[in-house]
Amino acid sequence: MAFRCAVLLLLFWFVRPQDVIPSLAGLNIVRYLMLLGIWVTWTRPGGLKLGHIIRTPIDCMMMGYLFWMVFTTDEHFTAFKEVFTYFAFYVLTVLALDSEAKIKKYLNYWCLALFVVCLLTLASHVGFEIVTGSNALTSAFKGRVALNTWIFNNPNALGHCSTALIPLAVAWFGLHQPTANRGLMVILMAAGAYCTVLTESKGAYISGVVSLCNLFLFRRSVWIQLLAVQLMLTAGIGALSFLPRMETLSSKDEGIMGRMMVWQSAMWSLKENPGGVGLKKFQGTIEVEDLGTINLATHGSFVRNGADLGYPGLFFFGGLFFTAYLTLRRQKFERAAEASRIQAALAALVASYAFSSWVVDRAYHADFILLMALFSAYHRVLVAPQEKTLEEPASPVVNGPELMAHSRIGSDNEGQPNAETVQVSEVGLVPGWGFLKPHELLLIVGLVWLIVYAWDYQSTKFLPF
Repeated sequence: MAFRCAVLLLLFWFVRPQDVIPSLAGLNIVRYLMLLGIWVTWTRPGGLKLGHIIRTPIDCMMMGYLFWMVFTTDEHFTAFKEVFTYFAFYVLTVLALDSEAKIKKYLNYWCLALFVVCLLTLASHVGFEIVTGSNALTSAFKGRVALNTWIFNNPNALGHCSTALIPLAVAWFGLHQPTANRGLMVILMAAGAYCTVLTESKGAYISGVVSLCNLFLFRRSVWIQLLAVQLMLTAGIGALSFLPRMETLSSKDEGIMGRMMVWQSAMWSLKENPGGVGLKKFQGTIEVEDLGTINLATHGSFVRNGADLGYPGLFFFGGLFFTAYLTLRRQKFERAAEASRIQAALAALVASYAFSSWVVDRAYHADFILLMALFSAYHRVLVAPQEKTLEEPASPVVNGPELMAHSRIGSDNEGQPNAETVQVSEVGLVPGWGFLKPHELLLIVGLVWLIVYAWDYQSTKFLPF
């Protein structure tokens, strides 16, 4: 039941039924699902303890991130009510994905969710409007396609969703997979690519290229990575110039000028309030002659976190990406192994989300919370058992029931055996790497400095992305 709730939360986040079916407008289905998920999680065998929740470095960073959202906001109770939703999404998902089989199914559903968004977009483009109001919204954006839903009601948000499907499809259905799966990969890539081109989102184009390069260079030698980066900065950027709207990629573009002005305003807010002004309290504004003050989105999740939550917020937000990357680097699986396939899919997702967070305001979106929960589950199910095996001395040969304790046997929520998970203790920090080490915390501090430097530099001396 918990796994079903987690899957439905994922699907209904990307495609809310009330956005597609007008008769359901006003019905908050996700809230009811969340409440059901909380009840299922609370009544799970063995109950729910703090040691079930905080077990990996990502868990520690996420709890710190959520705590700071509440602490830095003056209206603590109001902030707590919103943050509790993020907390519930995270805990439900990370505890529901307790086996390798469930992680694989969850990634299948993630692909499905992105594919459905692309199909809805393409349907509107060819005249079959499933999401009412999408064509009118597209006309308002001068032909740049958009969906009339809560999170995809502008071309940039939609473009960064559809472009994420491309590297994910390659990683999940293309690497070391049979021909049938590779055919599915081609279909998903084509849908994602065409949808991205229709949005004409400059940031989405670059995000797709960066994510694909990251996927193919993951765990490659440093020299190959440097060569690929050089090629991307020359031939790659030249090829991108042929895509729609990329010829206007300069500081004279009105959209980019507005973004840079908002980023400067957010930087002033960060410097004046280093501890933050509160959850969702910063509002970007620009002054326009004859129109006065106009509110604008921050166009960047890193910028939004810095302006809202200050340096600590940037520490936790950037630290979650950094910790996710370290989690991927923790183990090196055989290339043909299913664990390696999961690792590649997670690398594709986190790279896409990290770059998109630089150019699109997706701060506090549930998909980020769900992505980090997926990483924590990956750590618990696939990384920690290997590290426990390395820490323990070789066990003597055993037979019968004792063998079950040493084999890859887990259980799903219905109590059925699952032969794809090595079990470790379910309470407390996982073996091997349960908490960030001092030098890793210092690296995150350095990452925050780099983020702030790039943010300040780009908003004053334009960089072309």
